[in-house]
Amino acid sequence: SDSIIFEINGNVQNVKLVAWGQDAYFYHNVVLTGNVTLPDDKPHVIYGTLTAEENCNLTILPGTKLYFHKGSSFEIRSGASLNVTGTLELPVIFTSDRLDDDYLNIPGLWNGIWLERGRKNISFTYAEITNAIVGIQADSCGTDDGAPPLKLHNCLINNMKNYGIRATWSKIISTNCQITNCGGNVVSIEQGGNYDFRN
Repeated sequence: SDSIIFEINGNVQNVKLVAWGQDAYFYHNVVLTGNVTLPDDKPHVIYGTLTAEENCNLTILPGTKLYFHKGSSFEIRSGASLNVTGTLELPVIFTSDRLDDDYLNIPGLWNGIWLERGRKNISFTYAEITNAIVGIQADSCGTDDGAPPLKLHNCLINNMKNYGIRATWSKIISTNCQITNCGGNVVSIEQGGNYDFRN
């Protein structure tokens, strides 16, 4: 909070300024390398792209919240790994940075999660992905020789402008996930692959 004081012709006026926000980690087109664990003590706000580069081993702890600005995305490059370790009580949140009530259920507020071909050990457990254009775009994920499948367990993918999951020639194992309320297909499978969805 602050104020602006105007003095005009001997008259003094005081205009109060108040803005609400949260203490957070801020990222502007950041590339992660090496072994990285995102801390869960305060939210993460992403402008542009947050990228896990080749050979990055990224862990996201229970209760971590990632807020994406309009046009922002989360990208996992070939050769990187991702382990999202939410729990029932402390899910990992991927959503828009517009937290005001008028934007709670508006799709397309950020781009979504892109998994590039050739990754290793990609898993999401108790993750909530909401209000993006595409929830998860899996590009030839898990189909390289010996590559493990993309694993989704107890995840919520909801309120997408286009697809919940868009998989192109991928291998996915999904258990007890809710994929709902999408402008396009909740799950789009293109050019084959290997898929096991169980609820």
